[in-house]
Amino acid sequence: KTRGLILIGDKVAKPDLAELRRDTLKWAVQALRTTRAGTLTAGPAAYDAWAADMAADEFWPAGDLAVLADHLGAHYDAMTTVAERNLPAPWLRDAAKHEPAMAAHLEAAAKALDAEHETIYAMHDAYGGYMDPHDEKRLPVLADHAVREKAAAAIRAARDRHVEAADHIEKALLAAGRAGGQ
Repeated sequence: KTRGLILIGDKVAKPDLAELRRDTLKWAVQALRTTRAGTLTAGPAAYDAWAADMAADEFWPAGDLAVLADHLGAHYDAMTTVAERNLPAPWLRDAAKHEPAMAAHLEAAAKALDAEHETIYAMHDAYGGYMDPHDEKRLPVLADHAVREKAAAAIRAARDRHVEAADHIEKALLAAGRAGGQ
């Protein structure tokens, strides 16, 4: 945790915490809704691309353990994002305590992020439990379209919770009269 910050230069006034919270929430909406980050797909569009790749049989060839392991590794990189998506939830709940006009929507956003995190377990369940990318004995299950479709359904559920969180944060800002760039 950051306990302090060292600034070099003239001393500045302590920031207004309410404005800082609201600016952070505006940034969060922008970050959650972003669909491109440079040349990369991001946000809800990334979830859609990820789910489509999971369902694409040509990316998961039966009998080619090296390809299955590589694709599982990429899948797990994305799963790490989902697994940690709930980390802002405590901050949102704390902000709700200080922002009564926003409280209901900030709590709903926190719940959506918690639910997005929970989809990781549905992804693991699709494979019959956590799958170590180095466990060659279990890799062949990834060639099964039905197994990957279950994982893709969990990915789409994660996307829906992601969008829901952004919607609630935006509604919180509207409730406080702070929509968009205001």
